[in-house]
Amino acid sequence: MKKLLILTAMIAAAVAVRATTVILGENGVGFIKVTIPEGASQKILSVPFEACLVGGAGMLSDVISTNGMKSSASNPADADQIVVLTTNAVGSPVYYYYWHKTGTGWETNHTVRLGGGETSVITVVAGSYPVARGLGFWLKRPTDATGTTLYMQGQIPTSSVPITVDGGTNFTLIGLGALTTTNLNQVAATNWGSRFDDGKAGHMDKLLVVTNANGSYVQYIYKASSNKWIDVDQVTGEPQIAIQPGDGFWYQRRGATDLQFTPVVSE
Repeated sequence: MKKLLILTAMIAAAVAVRATTVILGENGVGFIKVTIPEGASQKILSVPFEACLVGGAGMLSDVISTNGMKSSASNPADADQIVVLTTNAVGSPVYYYYWHKTGTGWETNHTVRLGGGETSVITVVAGSYPVARGLGFWLKRPTDATGTTLYMQGQIPTSSVPITVDGGTNFTLIGLGALTTTNLNQVAATNWGSRFDDGKAGHMDKLLVVTNANGSYVQYIYKASSNKWIDVDQVTGEPQIAIQPGDGFWYQRRGATDLQFTPVVSE
């Protein structure tokens, strides 16, 4: 087990940018509850919904509720923040920060370039920033935040659009997109796309799943011989960890080509 701070440093060196109470029906709308830790912590999330009554990606301000979140009237550092890893106009990897402003909702804060060297105000407001289903992001909590529940909401998807995991030893934040607790190996092999394993040590695709508020994580490697994710510390046997709805994790791509991961469709 290692700490997220160590993982963050590693990712900075090589990174890819990139319920369930429901109302049934053709355009079913639902929500999920995600338990988030207290104080000075980061939680990796992934939205399992589309935009309400619109389809396609949901906008940040619509799919992530501010109910129960820590807010501030003037200081972003005192409020809960959403951090998205994306690219700027010239293709450089950057972090977008949004903070929960009292009486406003998810307010723009600033853009930080990966590796430093650039800080600017975000131009994309939360109501116009699309959050694609199956891609991940962070909830960054202030020191005095109390443990609470984050609500995600939107239209239940009836189809899935693949998301790209960049090739070439890169990291991408993703989520299963499932609306129920799902074991990694219960996801159909076709959803995972062309996972990579050439039989050499350290040459297979890997998942890094954070397991608690302290940032400890478990690594799962892909074994082509069994067509399953295997706990790297156990060497054999299927992982017992189940991914909760709304949780995200890191995908480390080892293959040289891009991989197309398809989020799970709700049944």
